[in-house]
Amino acid sequence: MCVRLLTLGMIVTCMVALADAAPAEGPAATGGERRIALVIGNNDYRFVTSLENAVADARAMKRELETRGFQTVYRENAARRNMNDAIEEFLGKLSTDAIGLVYFSGHGVQINSANFLIPTDLQADKEADVANDGIDLGKLLDRMAQIQPRFSLVVIDACRDNPFHGRSIGGSKGLAPPLSNAEGVMVVYAAGANQQALDRLSSADNDPNGLFTREFIKAMRKPGLNVQDMISEIKLAVIQKAKSVGHVQTPAIYDQSVGTFVFSEGRAVAKPIVSPPEEAARANAPSPVTPRADIPVDAHPPARVDITTVVGALSSADVNQLKGFTAASVPATTIEEAFRQRSGNGKNSVARTFFENSTRSSEAIAWFDSALAGGVDPNMTVPGDYYAQEGVLLEAMRAGNLPAAKALLRRGASPHAYQNLFLTAHAQPRFLFPMQSIADDDRFTLSEKQDLAKAFVDAGVIIPKPIPPTSGSGWNSTMLEVNELQEKVAPRLGLKLPPTPTLCERPAGPICKQASLRTKEDWCALVAATPKKLNFVYGKGSGSPLYDVELVYLIGVAGNKAYYFALTKSITWDYVLVEVSKDASSWTVLRMMSPESGMGLCKKDQDAYQPQECWRKIPLQRIGVTDEMRFEDWGLSWKISKEVCSSVHPN
Repeated sequence: MCVRLLTLGMIVTCMVALADAAPAEGPAATGGERRIALVIGNNDYRFVTSLENAVADARAMKRELETRGFQTVYRENAARRNMNDAIEEFLGKLSTDAIGLVYFSGHGVQINSANFLIPTDLQADKEADVANDGIDLGKLLDRMAQIQPRFSLVVIDACRDNPFHGRSIGGSKGLAPPLSNAEGVMVVYAAGANQQALDRLSSADNDPNGLFTREFIKAMRKPGLNVQDMISEIKLAVIQKAKSVGHVQTPAIYDQSVGTFVFSEGRAVAKPIVSPPEEAARANAPSPVTPRADIPVDAHPPARVDITTVVGALSSADVNQLKGFTAASVPATTIEEAFRQRSGNGKNSVARTFFENSTRSSEAIAWFDSALAGGVDPNMTVPGDYYAQEGVLLEAMRAGNLPAAKALLRRGASPHAYQNLFLTAHAQPRFLFPMQSIADDDRFTLSEKQDLAKAFVDAGVIIPKPIPPTSGSGWNSTMLEVNELQEKVAPRLGLKLPPTPTLCERPAGPICKQASLRTKEDWCALVAATPKKLNFVYGKGSGSPLYDVELVYLIGVAGNKAYYFALTKSITWDYVLVEVSKDASSWTVLRMMSPESGMGLCKKDQDAYQPQECWRKIPLQRIGVTDEMRFEDWGLSWKISKEVCSSVHPN
């Protein structure tokens, strides 16, 4: 049996092959976006065991992707040179305005925490042969991340049985978590470590696809279902159906994606899960943007609205054209896509240029506010001039556009807007401590700073509680920034900034309520149901970059993930950032660490400077339906606490 890994975009191909699935209704609408896919299937291996279904799966993927507007680079039974040529062709077509998808079906192997895809002509007697002649998956992920596509999805459908068994090459536990610096890429495996993916549920099962693929196909055809929710549905379905035949199979998800993506356009059929007060708030919210009779005569709908036209109007903050887009009912997704483009200088985003040029235009800000009311995502991410991706709220702040920032916060933007952290060296990133950035901004008067600070407070900005150092040690970098919010930032703003109630003290705060309204899911209930504490299991390794962890504050929701401030302690207390999947099966802890932590070197910047400390990721995955969380790279374990809400936060 094979365990497979799938890249979100390619899975569509399999749908056509399902006899019991609903027939496709023709090519899916793509809204003019570019969709590029790399699809490779290898059956006929010369020097290791051949496979039966890899090529058939790849062909099905190719067919389905092309019906949904993807331009595919396709290879089957590919030798090393042929695979490398296909990768170069794919990367050459990829761009920042594209959806990028990679699907590989064939043999794969892990060597020293690196994953290699195996060409059909690879002959290996030792691990160095695989490292030299295999296809390094981590390098492919890194190159995709450097291009910064609008969305990157990688599905690796690789057999988990080691094809080099008996030759001391690789391990038997399958592929390792992707450890590249590939921000913005989502990777999905069909099964977790030490598990095999079911090809069939029984001897009478004649479905041409394995369990994971068939569930992926069913979910992908659902109209309006975004990638993150689709993956959650697939994971649950696979777990339940495998369990029904006495098998354990839990798809593994490694998600560093930014934003979201829909395979099948159309209205989502899911019923909103919101409480009565939130339903009332939605009922009283402004109506979606539709053609209106009060549009000025000179704001005629443009004869043809394409992405270039929208980019031009946003870049110049041309109010008449923007109102024309409203009159023409230009979709919110098109506006978002235009905001994500690079501006003429190639550095800033169009969003940043719009905010810079609309600062003193009340009409442009009024249009922007109506666009947010009409569906433009206040938490969308755009490429930055330093970070690969960051929240649009940060672009408004950097442009000094106070009215736009307030509009975003009022329409549901998290005050802790997304910003890349991994391998960066800033202990005080703007999104973690936005009040510090407001106090430091010399473009605003004190009254303007107070006005903006109050808007952040109303939106639920987190003011963590400072915890003094213990055992005579000094402040660590993150806790020092927390302490300065009280001692320096509050006096400079002329405001009181009391610590925010913890999740134990106030389970449902403004951030989860806004997320519920925005996504039509009850995120307050999801947060309440998430385990709050992981207890480190001592004795399973010589050391650890992380010990007990407790979630203390919710700071944001994006896609199918929630982001938390959490506490941990080694010598003294420290706040860390934790990304938790919606089903709580995957936790990724980010914290400032030095090379002495054993997590490798920091990334060099564009001037070749390599800092001594930077933010690192520690990915933890739940093992099946147990209460164990694992950091596979170091073989360390944590136990999910049985306490509903404990009191690690000291007084």
